[in-house]
Amino acid sequence: MAKLTLVTVPIGNIQDITERAHKNLENGKIILAEDTRKLKVLLQGLGVSYEDKEIFAFHDHSSEKELEKVISRLDQGEDILMVSDAGSPIISDPAHKVTHAVLNSGHELSSSSGISSVITALELA
Repeated sequence: MAKLTLVTVPIGNIQDITERAHKNLENGKIILAEDTRKLKVLLQGLGVSYEDKEIFAFHDHSSEKELEKVISRLDQGEDILMVSDAGSPIISDPAHKVTHAVLNSGHELSSSSGISSVITALELA
């Protein structure tokens, strides 16, 4: 079953990224980003190529149609990553409506935790 993985990214210092989050960003093929330009800067700073990735904007103002596209991609068996500009997607901004739609559609939700396990617990609660 396809899943949406929330990837926590550093708030300030790029070196604060966890190894697991870094690997997810390296290996992920589809990424939802609050701001695609900021994600590309982060990926460049981490030495991660985004040439082979599909990067889409998704934020609080994204339409219902864009949300349906996310669920459709999951229905097709494609795993998706989601990042915000900084910090955790569920805490910072864009993931609230996506996570509800993902869970309601029967897909898996996971978290690539950041430095704090408390945030991960809150994301998945």
